[in-house]
Amino acid sequence: MNPNTMNPNTVNTVMRCALHICSTAVPADGKLDDFTLQYLNAHGFRIPFQQINEFTNRYNKGAKLYGTYRDSLECVQKPALIREVYRTLWLYRTVVNAYETLTPAALLSMTNAKYEEEKRRPEPLERNQYSCFKIIDKEFSSIEAMKTNGKLLSPMRKDLSLAMNRMEASFASLEALAYLPEIYRAELTPAKTTETKISDGAVKREASAQTTLPEAPAQEKASEAAETADPRAKGASLSSELELQLRDEIRMLQKDKHELEVRLSYAKKDAVREFITTLTDYGWNCPLSELYRLLKDKETPETVRGIINNLFMALGTENIKVTRGKIGERIVLTEENQKSYDPYKNEELFLGDCAEIYYPGYRYDHETMVRPIVRKVRDEEK
Repeated sequence: MNPNTMNPNTVNTVMRCALHICSTAVPADGKLDDFTLQYLNAHGFRIPFQQINEFTNRYNKGAKLYGTYRDSLECVQKPALIREVYRTLWLYRTVVNAYETLTPAALLSMTNAKYEEEKRRPEPLERNQYSCFKIIDKEFSSIEAMKTNGKLLSPMRKDLSLAMNRMEASFASLEALAYLPEIYRAELTPAKTTETKISDGAVKREASAQTTLPEAPAQEKASEAAETADPRAKGASLSSELELQLRDEIRMLQKDKHELEVRLSYAKKDAVREFITTLTDYGWNCPLSELYRLLKDKETPETVRGIINNLFMALGTENIKVTRGKIGERIVLTEENQKSYDPYKNEELFLGDCAEIYYPGYRYDHETMVRPIVRKVRDEEK
C-alpha cells in the first residue's frame, strides 16, 4: 500500500506498530529502521526508508532502545522507555483483536484501568508519561478511525502477540519490568458506552451505566501532597530521570557512531576495489598495470617514468599500494603460493609450472584487492 493513499496519521500508526514489533526481533547486528522497512514491504506497505528512519529517531526512542539492549536489559538505566514499548504493543493488540466492535470510549476505559493498576506500583507514573492515551487520541479517536486503522493493522495480529511474548521472556529476571505481564495479560470488560468523541485525551460520552474511576489510596494522596508542598523534590526526581534517559541515548548514539564508522570503512573498501579492478581490467587493456610495467622498464624515458612514479606515489598516499614481487621475477607454483597469484588472460597454470610476474598486485589498507598476474614460462624461454 502506497503511503500517498493514506493520511499522515494512518502512516504513523502503521510505522509505530511495525517498529515496536520489529524491535523485539531485529538481529543483533541489524538496524531497526532497515529491518522495519523489510517487514513493511513484506506486508505490502511501501513507505520510504527516509520516512521510517526519521520517525524512528524522533518518536520511538523506546523501541530503538529495546532493539539495541533487549538481550542485556540490566544495562538500561531508564526502564520507563521499555515499559512504553510493551504498553504500546498491548494497545495495538487490543485494537486488532476487537476493532469491529470496539468503541473509542471502551478502549479508553480499558486503558485507564491498566494505568490505574500500574500506578499503584512503587515507581511514580504520571498520566502524561503514559503514551497510550496520546496514541488513542491521535489514532483511535473515532469509530471510523478505529475500524480503518484496526483493519489496516490486522495482518500484524499474530506478530503483535509474538512480540509481547518475546518481551515478557526478557522481563523475567528484572523486577522493574517483570510485573507488567500480570497487568496487561488480564482481560477487562469495558463499560458499555454510546456516542463518543475524544479530544486532547478527554472523553465526552453518554454512558448507559455511569462508571466512577476508583480514587487513589490515601498513601498516594499523601505522597502527592508532599510533592506539591516541596516542588524541589519533584524537580530533583525529574532531573534524575532526565539524566538516566540522556545516558541511555548517549550509549545508543555511541553504538550508532561505531556502526556508521564500520559501514563507511566497508563502503570505502568497496569503492577502492571497484576503482582498482576497473583500471586493471583486460577490457581496458589493464592501463594501471601497463603503466607500472613502463615505470619498471629501463628504456622508458626518464620524464615519463617520473610522471608515472608520481601517479603511484599519489595512490600510496591514499593507502593504495603495489604488492611485493618484481616484474619479470620467476616463481614455481606450489600448494603454498598458488593462491597468491592469478594467471594471465586465457592461460592455465598447474602446480610445478614455472611462471613470471607480469603485472603487479594491489592492496588497500593491508587487504589485497587484486592479486599479481603471472604468465607461464615456455620451455624455449627458460
